[in-house]
Amino acid sequence: MNVLITCAGRRSYLVDWFRAASAPDGRVVATNSIAESTAMAVADVAVVSPPVTDDGYIEFLLDVCRREDIGLVVPVFDLELPVLAAARTRFAEAGIVVAVSSPKVIEACQDKLATASIAAAAGLTAPRTTLDPQAALAWLDGGVDRVFVKPRHGTGSILTWSTGDRSEVEVLHRKVRRDLASTYVRGDAVVQEALTGIEHGLTVVNDLDGHFQAVLAHRKLTMRAGETDVAETVHDDRLEEAGRALAAAVGHVGALDVDVFVDGATVSLLDLNPRIGGNYPFSHLAGAGLPAAYVGWASEEAVPPALLGVRSGVVGLKAIELLALP
Repeated sequence: MNVLITCAGRRSYLVDWFRAASAPDGRVVATNSIAESTAMAVADVAVVSPPVTDDGYIEFLLDVCRREDIGLVVPVFDLELPVLAAARTRFAEAGIVVAVSSPKVIEACQDKLATASIAAAAGLTAPRTTLDPQAALAWLDGGVDRVFVKPRHGTGSILTWSTGDRSEVEVLHRKVRRDLASTYVRGDAVVQEALTGIEHGLTVVNDLDGHFQAVLAHRKLTMRAGETDVAETVHDDRLEEAGRALAAAVGHVGALDVDVFVDGATVSLLDLNPRIGGNYPFSHLAGAGLPAAYVGWASEEAVPPALLGVRSGVVGLKAIELLALP
Protein backbone atom coordinates (compact mmCIF):
# COMPACT_ATOMS: atom_id res chain seq x y z
CA MET A 1 0.00 0.00 0.00
CA ASN A 2 1.24 3.48 -0.88
CA VAL A 3 1.01 6.00 1.96
CA LEU A 4 0.73 9.79 1.80
CA ILE A 5 1.99 11.82 4.77
CA THR A 6 0.64 15.35 4.50
CA CYS A 7 2.29 18.49 5.91
CA ALA A 8 5.17 16.13 6.65
CA GLY A 9 7.64 18.85 7.67
CA ARG A 10 10.55 17.53 9.74
CA ARG A 11 9.05 14.11 10.39
CA SER A 12 11.55 12.12 8.33
CA TYR A 13 11.33 9.29 10.88
CA LEU A 14 7.64 8.81 9.99
CA VAL A 15 8.57 8.48 6.34
CA ASP A 16 11.11 5.78 7.25
CA TRP A 17 8.68 3.93 9.54
CA PHE A 18 5.79 3.97 7.09
CA ARG A 19 8.14 2.87 4.29
CA ALA A 20 9.17 -0.13 6.37
CA ALA A 21 5.51 -0.83 7.18
CA SER A 22 4.59 -0.70 3.47
CA ALA A 23 7.46 -2.85 2.24
CA PRO A 24 8.15 -4.50 -0.10
CA ASP A 25 5.76 -2.99 -2.63
CA GLY A 26 4.53 0.24 -1.04
CA ARG A 27 5.95 3.74 -1.35
CA VAL A 28 5.72 6.79 0.91
CA VAL A 29 4.76 10.12 -0.61
CA ALA A 30 5.22 13.34 1.36
CA THR A 31 3.60 16.72 0.77
CA ASN A 32 4.62 19.97 2.39
CA SER A 33 4.22 23.65 1.52
CA ILE A 34 7.99 24.12 1.88
CA ALA A 35 10.14 21.93 -0.36
CA GLU A 36 13.24 22.22 1.83
CA SER A 37 12.09 19.98 4.66
CA THR A 38 13.59 16.77 6.01
CA ALA A 39 10.57 14.56 5.32
CA MET A 40 10.50 15.75 1.71
CA ALA A 41 14.20 14.94 1.39
CA VAL A 42 13.77 11.27 2.34
CA ALA A 43 10.33 10.46 0.84
CA ASP A 44 10.02 8.22 -2.21
CA VAL A 45 8.03 11.00 -3.84
CA ALA A 46 7.89 14.62 -2.60
CA VAL A 47 5.27 17.08 -3.82
CA VAL A 48 5.12 20.75 -2.81
CA SER A 49 1.60 21.60 -1.66
CA PRO A 50 -0.38 24.81 -1.48
CA PRO A 51 -1.00 26.14 2.03
CA VAL A 52 -3.59 24.24 4.05
CA THR A 53 -5.74 27.38 4.00
CA ASP A 54 -5.87 27.39 0.18
CA ASP A 55 -9.32 26.67 -1.27
CA GLY A 56 -7.80 24.07 -3.58
CA TYR A 57 -5.93 22.12 -0.88
CA ILE A 58 -8.24 19.10 -0.80
CA GLU A 59 -8.43 18.85 -4.58
CA PHE A 60 -4.63 19.01 -4.68
CA LEU A 61 -4.38 16.08 -2.25
CA LEU A 62 -6.94 14.06 -4.19
CA ASP A 63 -4.96 14.62 -7.38
CA VAL A 64 -1.78 13.40 -5.65
CA CYS A 65 -3.63 10.36 -4.32
CA ARG A 66 -4.95 9.42 -7.76
CA ARG A 67 -1.61 9.97 -9.46
CA GLU A 68 0.43 8.04 -6.87
CA ASP A 69 -2.18 5.30 -6.18
CA ILE A 70 -2.43 6.21 -2.48
CA GLY A 71 -4.39 3.91 -0.18
CA LEU A 72 -3.78 5.66 3.15
CA VAL A 73 -3.44 9.36 4.04
CA VAL A 74 -1.78 10.24 7.36
CA PRO A 75 -2.11 13.90 8.40
CA VAL A 76 0.32 15.11 11.08
CA PHE A 77 -0.29 18.88 11.33
CA ASP A 78 -2.95 20.32 13.62
CA LEU A 79 -4.10 23.03 11.21
CA GLU A 80 -5.02 20.55 8.47
CA LEU A 81 -6.99 18.15 10.68
CA PRO A 82 -10.34 20.00 10.48
CA VAL A 83 -9.88 20.47 6.72
CA LEU A 84 -9.30 16.77 6.10
CA ALA A 85 -11.96 15.74 8.61
CA ALA A 86 -14.57 17.69 6.65
CA ALA A 87 -13.46 15.97 3.42
CA ARG A 88 -13.31 12.36 4.63
CA THR A 89 -16.28 11.34 2.48
CA ARG A 90 -14.62 12.59 -0.72
CA PHE A 91 -11.56 10.45 -0.05
CA ALA A 92 -13.64 7.44 0.94
CA GLU A 93 -15.59 7.68 -2.32
CA ALA A 94 -12.24 7.43 -4.12
CA GLY A 95 -11.30 4.33 -2.08
CA ILE A 96 -8.75 6.21 0.06
CA VAL A 97 -8.54 5.86 3.85
CA VAL A 98 -7.75 9.05 5.78
CA ALA A 99 -6.53 8.54 9.35
CA VAL A 100 -8.46 11.47 10.79
CA SER A 101 -11.25 11.82 13.34
CA SER A 102 -14.63 13.48 12.82
CA PRO A 103 -14.91 17.28 12.70
CA LYS A 104 -16.62 17.21 16.11
CA VAL A 105 -13.75 15.30 17.70
CA ILE A 106 -11.13 17.53 16.08
CA GLU A 107 -12.84 20.69 17.31
CA ALA A 108 -13.22 19.39 20.88
CA CYS A 109 -9.59 18.25 21.13
CA GLN A 110 -8.17 21.48 19.75
CA ASP A 111 -10.19 23.76 22.04
CA LYS A 112 -8.43 24.20 25.38
CA LEU A 113 -11.65 25.42 26.96
CA ALA A 114 -13.23 22.06 26.12
CA THR A 115 -10.45 20.06 27.81
CA ALA A 116 -12.12 20.21 31.22
CA SER A 117 -15.34 18.72 29.84
CA ILE A 118 -13.44 15.88 28.15
CA ALA A 119 -11.47 15.25 31.33
CA ALA A 120 -14.67 15.13 33.40
CA ALA A 121 -16.22 12.64 30.97
CA ALA A 122 -13.13 10.45 31.41
CA GLY A 123 -13.08 10.78 35.20
CA LEU A 124 -9.94 12.93 35.17
CA THR A 125 -9.15 16.41 36.43
CA ALA A 126 -7.93 19.30 34.28
CA PRO A 127 -6.34 22.70 34.90
CA ARG A 128 -8.67 25.64 35.31
CA THR A 129 -8.75 27.58 32.05
CA THR A 130 -10.31 30.97 31.34
CA LEU A 131 -10.63 33.68 28.70
CA ASP A 132 -10.66 36.28 31.49
CA PRO A 133 -7.24 37.27 32.91
CA GLN A 134 -8.95 38.69 35.99
CA ALA A 135 -10.02 35.17 36.96
CA ALA A 136 -6.39 34.05 36.71
CA LEU A 137 -5.32 36.85 39.05
CA ALA A 138 -7.69 35.42 41.64
CA TRP A 139 -6.02 32.01 41.22
CA LEU A 140 -2.60 33.54 41.90
CA ASP A 141 -3.98 35.35 44.93
CA GLY A 142 -5.42 32.02 46.09
CA GLY A 143 -2.10 30.21 46.06
CA VAL A 144 -1.48 29.05 42.47
CA ASP A 145 2.26 29.46 41.79
CA ARG A 146 2.16 30.02 38.03
CA VAL A 147 -0.20 30.36 35.10
CA PHE A 148 0.25 29.88 31.38
CA VAL A 149 -1.03 32.32 28.77
CA LYS A 150 -1.52 30.64 25.41
CA PRO A 151 -3.77 30.48 22.31
CA ARG A 152 -7.11 28.78 22.86
CA HIS A 153 -6.49 26.62 19.77
CA GLY A 154 -2.70 26.58 20.00
CA THR A 155 -0.23 24.12 18.53
CA GLY A 156 3.43 23.38 19.16
CA SER A 157 3.69 25.79 22.13
CA ILE A 158 3.32 28.76 19.77
CA LEU A 159 2.83 32.00 21.74
CA THR A 160 2.86 30.22 25.09
CA TRP A 161 4.08 32.21 28.09
CA SER A 162 4.40 31.35 31.77
CA THR A 163 4.38 33.73 34.72
CA GLY A 164 3.88 33.82 38.45
CA ASP A 165 3.79 37.63 38.52
CA ARG A 166 0.22 38.94 38.65
CA SER A 167 1.34 42.23 36.99
CA GLU A 168 2.31 40.28 33.85
CA VAL A 169 -0.88 38.29 33.31
CA GLU A 170 -2.96 40.93 31.55
CA VAL A 171 0.05 42.16 29.57
CA LEU A 172 0.77 38.66 28.27
CA HIS A 173 -2.91 38.05 27.54
CA ARG A 174 -3.04 41.18 25.38
CA LYS A 175 0.24 40.22 23.71
CA VAL A 176 -0.94 36.72 22.76
CA ARG A 177 -4.24 38.08 21.41
CA ARG A 178 -2.36 40.67 19.35
CA ASP A 179 0.32 38.31 18.06
CA LEU A 180 -2.21 35.66 17.01
CA ALA A 181 -3.14 37.89 14.08
CA SER A 182 0.28 37.27 12.50
CA THR A 183 0.18 33.45 12.81
CA TYR A 184 -1.84 30.62 11.29
CA VAL A 185 -3.34 29.85 14.73
CA ARG A 186 -6.98 30.90 15.09
CA GLY A 187 -9.07 31.95 18.05
CA ASP A 188 -8.61 33.78 21.31
CA ALA A 189 -6.09 33.65 24.17
CA VAL A 190 -6.65 31.71 27.39
CA VAL A 191 -5.02 31.65 30.80
CA GLN A 192 -4.46 28.26 32.39
CA GLU A 193 -3.27 27.30 35.85
CA ALA A 194 -0.01 25.34 36.07
CA LEU A 195 -0.36 21.70 37.08
CA THR A 196 1.71 19.94 39.72
CA GLY A 197 3.15 16.45 39.58
CA ILE A 198 5.17 14.53 36.98
CA GLU A 199 4.36 15.08 33.30
CA HIS A 200 3.71 12.01 31.15
CA GLY A 201 2.93 11.53 27.50
CA LEU A 202 0.41 9.04 26.17
CA THR A 203 -0.46 7.75 22.75
CA VAL A 204 -3.99 6.41 23.10
CA VAL A 205 -4.52 4.12 20.12
CA ASN A 206 -7.86 3.37 18.50
CA ASP A 207 -8.08 1.55 15.20
CA LEU A 208 -9.26 3.40 12.09
CA ASP A 209 -12.87 2.56 12.99
CA GLY A 210 -12.51 4.14 16.44
CA HIS A 211 -12.20 0.95 18.52
CA PHE A 212 -9.79 1.03 21.46
CA GLN A 213 -6.51 -0.85 21.04
CA ALA A 214 -3.75 0.31 23.42
CA VAL A 215 -2.22 2.97 25.68
CA LEU A 216 1.47 3.72 25.09
CA ALA A 217 3.01 5.78 27.90
CA HIS A 218 6.24 7.47 28.91
CA ARG A 219 7.51 9.74 31.66
CA LYS A 220 8.94 13.01 30.40
CA LEU A 221 12.48 13.60 31.63
CA THR A 222 13.57 16.68 29.67
CA MET A 223 11.67 19.31 27.69
CA ARG A 224 12.99 21.68 25.02
CA ALA A 225 10.93 24.54 23.55
CA GLY A 226 7.70 22.92 24.69
CA GLU A 227 8.51 19.50 23.21
CA THR A 228 9.63 16.31 24.93
CA ASP A 229 13.36 15.88 24.42
CA VAL A 230 14.09 12.86 26.63
CA ALA A 231 11.56 10.34 27.95
CA GLU A 232 11.37 6.88 29.52
CA THR A 233 8.66 4.36 28.63
CA VAL A 234 6.54 3.16 31.54
CA HIS A 235 3.75 0.73 32.34
CA ASP A 236 1.39 2.31 34.86
CA ASP A 237 -2.13 1.14 35.70
CA ARG A 238 -3.21 4.73 36.38
CA LEU A 239 -2.19 5.78 32.88
CA GLU A 240 -3.72 2.68 31.27
CA GLU A 241 -7.03 3.43 32.98
CA ALA A 242 -6.87 7.11 32.04
CA GLY A 243 -6.11 6.28 28.40
CA ARG A 244 -8.97 3.80 28.13
CA ALA A 245 -11.35 6.34 29.63
CA LEU A 246 -10.17 9.03 27.21
CA ALA A 247 -10.62 6.69 24.25
CA ALA A 248 -14.24 6.14 25.29
CA ALA A 249 -14.87 9.84 25.99
CA VAL A 250 -13.27 11.20 22.81
CA GLY A 251 -14.08 8.51 20.23
CA HIS A 252 -11.10 9.39 18.03
CA VAL A 253 -9.63 7.59 15.02
CA GLY A 254 -6.06 6.30 15.13
CA ALA A 255 -3.63 7.94 17.54
CA LEU A 256 -4.56 10.47 20.22
CA ASP A 257 -1.50 12.33 21.51
CA VAL A 258 -2.09 13.18 25.18
CA ASP A 259 -0.18 15.12 27.85
CA VAL A 260 -1.07 14.45 31.49
CA PHE A 261 0.34 15.19 34.93
CA VAL A 262 0.40 12.49 37.60
CA ASP A 263 0.32 13.65 41.21
CA GLY A 264 -0.18 10.71 43.55
CA ALA A 265 -3.44 9.03 42.55
CA THR A 266 -4.58 12.04 40.52
CA VAL A 267 -4.19 12.12 36.73
CA SER A 268 -4.80 15.56 35.24
CA LEU A 269 -5.38 16.10 31.53
CA LEU A 270 -3.42 18.95 29.98
CA ASP A 271 -3.57 18.58 26.21
CA LEU A 272 -5.07 16.47 23.41
CA ASN A 273 -3.93 16.17 19.79
CA PRO A 274 -5.92 13.72 17.62
CA ARG A 275 -3.02 12.57 15.42
CA ILE A 276 0.35 10.83 15.60
CA GLY A 277 2.23 13.36 17.70
CA GLY A 278 5.50 13.97 19.46
CA ASN A 279 4.80 11.38 22.15
CA TYR A 280 4.67 8.38 19.84
CA PRO A 281 8.36 8.19 18.71
CA PHE A 282 9.46 7.19 22.22
CA SER A 283 7.08 4.23 22.11
CA HIS A 284 8.36 3.26 18.66
CA LEU A 285 11.90 3.12 20.03
CA ALA A 286 10.57 0.74 22.70
CA GLY A 287 9.04 -1.72 20.24
CA ALA A 288 5.69 -0.29 19.11
CA GLY A 289 4.75 -0.47 15.42
CA LEU A 290 1.90 1.98 14.97
CA PRO A 291 2.70 2.73 11.28
CA ALA A 292 2.44 -1.00 10.50
CA ALA A 293 -0.85 -1.13 12.43
CA TYR A 294 -2.18 1.81 10.37
CA VAL A 295 -1.25 0.06 7.12
CA GLY A 296 -2.81 -3.19 8.34
CA TRP A 297 -6.07 -1.53 9.35
CA ALA A 298 -6.26 0.42 6.08
CA SER A 299 -5.71 -2.85 4.20
CA GLU A 300 -8.39 -4.58 6.31
CA GLU A 301 -5.83 -7.08 7.57
CA ALA A 302 -5.45 -8.51 11.07
CA VAL A 303 -3.06 -6.48 13.23
CA PRO A 304 -1.05 -8.50 15.80
CA PRO A 305 -1.42 -7.09 19.35
CA ALA A 306 2.38 -7.16 19.67
CA LEU A 307 2.57 -4.18 17.28
CA LEU A 308 1.06 -2.04 20.03
CA GLY A 309 3.23 -3.20 22.92
CA VAL A 310 6.29 -1.48 24.36
CA ARG A 311 9.17 -2.41 26.62
CA SER A 312 9.19 -0.50 29.89
CA GLY A 313 12.28 1.46 30.95
CA VAL A 314 13.52 2.41 27.47
CA VAL A 315 14.96 5.95 27.50
CA GLY A 316 14.60 7.78 24.19
CA LEU A 317 16.43 10.94 23.16
CA LYS A 318 15.60 13.20 20.23
CA ALA A 319 18.58 13.98 18.01
CA ILE A 320 19.49 16.46 15.29
CA GLU A 321 20.33 14.95 11.91
CA LEU A 322 21.74 16.81 8.91
CA LEU A 323 20.44 15.91 5.44
CA ALA A 324 21.36 17.13 1.98
CA LEU A 325 18.52 17.57 -0.49
CA PRO A 326 18.71 15.07 -3.37
